[in-house]
Amino acid sequence: MFSLVKSVAIILLFCPKLVFGQVEVQIMNLQSDKHVRLKGSTLNIIVPEGFVASSNFVGFQQQESGSSIVLNHIENAPYEEMINGFTKEALATRGVRLIKTDSVNINHSTRKGRLLHSTISAAGNEYSRKILVLSSPTGVDLLVCNYPFRISSEYDLIMGLVIRTLFFSDEEPVNPDEALDFTLSSEGTPLIRKNIMLSTIGLIYSEDDKGEVLMATKSVRPLSSDDLQGASIALAKTLPKLVDLKVTERNSLEVDGMKAYEIVGEATYQGAIKGLVYQLITVTEGAYYRVGGESKSLNKAHIEDFRKVARTLRRK
Repeated sequence: MFSLVKSVAIILLFCPKLVFGQVEVQIMNLQSDKHVRLKGSTLNIIVPEGFVASSNFVGFQQQESGSSIVLNHIENAPYEEMINGFTKEALATRGVRLIKTDSVNINHSTRKGRLLHSTISAAGNEYSRKILVLSSPTGVDLLVCNYPFRISSEYDLIMGLVIRTLFFSDEEPVNPDEALDFTLSSEGTPLIRKNIMLSTIGLIYSEDDKGEVLMATKSVRPLSSDDLQGASIALAKTLPKLVDLKVTERNSLEVDGMKAYEIVGEATYQGAIKGLVYQLITVTEGAYYRVGGESKSLNKAHIEDFRKVARTLRRK
């Protein structure tokens, strides 16, 4: 496991110093033949031994230890606004305990960086989590390293090296869509693309200031096409804070040559909040695509907008 330390073919200078009460981490390095570029970004990392590329997100995972290195990219997001949202109090509401924060600069770049050291509980297990928040020409990159707390004495160093050997070139073109194997079009609707999710391989659309959200994702796991209606309703019922779902419309159809199933429903959320739900599922070999929208304003026009966008789904 520690072969990463021995085989780093780069010039690495790690110089911490205090800046406004925080530690500023100065990282100077060069790209090497050990570096691997993360799809959809200009970020290059040296992958630790035993980690393999994930088919569910942009990044790498190690099944044996339950550890992962995940990249997310938030389009058009202001860096300062993102950082202001990573307060100890805000993270605590999501079950994350912030331990400390370091300011990070890589190769004297103009990109701003912040490294958050934290822990989180999930499925009854405690995890250590390092989050590198890095400004990008197209928004903000989040590089998240997760590993079980019980092995943190070893993996603190391993994951720390992933971040400290990070390399990028500001001259490289950025194409976040590279990580996606599908496309959608919102032409003819008020929906605007807001974000590309590399951590779940998907897209988010919304209508400015209306609170209506459409999300498209791909899941790399089999979903039987024998009972798409049952599978579709079961997935829709996993929406956050959903208490009840009354399905009012069901359609069996074909999208991009794939079997598909579409539902519309009336939702009741926690706090007796009402809403409308739209969902389209398409099935391909070993995977499925899910396009789902929620309208808290009960405006049926939003459902038609969701439907119009969802049916444009095409595989690359």
